[in-house]
Amino acid sequence: MGDDLPELLWDYDGLSAVEDRPSAGLPGGLVSLAFITAALKRRAWIWCLLAVLGLVVGAGLNYKYPPAYHASASVLLVDNPNQDPATQINNDQAIAQSEAVASLVVSQLGLRQTVSSFQAASTVTIVSDNVLLFNVGAPSANDAVVRVTALADNFLKFRAQYEQGQQQQQLNILDQQYSQAQSKLDLINTQISQVSAEPTSRAQQDELTNLETQRGVEDLIEQYVTNTKATTATATAAMVSGSKLLGPALAIPKSHLRTKVLYIGGGLLGGLALGIAIVIIAELASDRLRRRDDVAQALGAPVRLSVGALRGAGYQVGPEGRPSEVST
Repeated sequence: MGDDLPELLWDYDGLSAVEDRPSAGLPGGLVSLAFITAALKRRAWIWCLLAVLGLVVGAGLNYKYPPAYHASASVLLVDNPNQDPATQINNDQAIAQSEAVASLVVSQLGLRQTVSSFQAASTVTIVSDNVLLFNVGAPSANDAVVRVTALADNFLKFRAQYEQGQQQQQLNILDQQYSQAQSKLDLINTQISQVSAEPTSRAQQDELTNLETQRGVEDLIEQYVTNTKATTATATAAMVSGSKLLGPALAIPKSHLRTKVLYIGGGLLGGLALGIAIVIIAELASDRLRRRDDVAQALGAPVRLSVGALRGAGYQVGPEGRPSEVST
């Protein structure tokens, strides 16, 4: 070969210093919008495949777990006028959402679901101090109407039993107070009869006055108990009879097309986004140079010609300066 370089290595002798430098249009790094676009084109099959897979998954979820139909019902409540309305409506909401009421509905309708799952599918919202809004989800619109009606009815029955139980407890306490007052009255009347039979004196008159005062107190207690029992019974009856459904339960309108679009379109977009993210992350993590500009940026010199991979036979210089055939 001699000391001279081969002729092919002097191809750039005619280039100026300005031409020798890499293109000024190259970005400061290898990552750019063009870089990402090229990566997505090279690996289009990946994000296309994941997009189709997401679409299939979305369609399968729509078929296997379709969104529930919902129905609602409003209940008007009559509360005790002697108690705070805000406190009572909160108590009523807690009763409506209780496990006891949910178990009554599940048992009555023979539902193939647990009490907790039924509770999760139903909501009770406070509309005002005397109105509750019930909402229940079910596999069909008719089932939703049946279930929300059963929930509201069983709530009203449970609430009526609860209020009647509270009334009975209060009546028992009042009856005890009445019995105690009656026993004291009997004793006071006996004492008054005995003192009245004694000779008239200052002490005798003072004792009679004291006994009459005690009898008046016990009479007031009996009168209070009697009036309170009547008021309690009237209030409880009004709460039970006045609380009712405000019309029949109604199914909430639902768009079948919108639901399918949300499921299938969501799966498609989700798979597409996942595929694009995988391609971009893989390209960013790879140090492989794919474009001529990338090679020029890495070498610090322009690349004037790019060829594909060499295939087949090639030649190299042998020991005696003669070319010999090699395979590449």
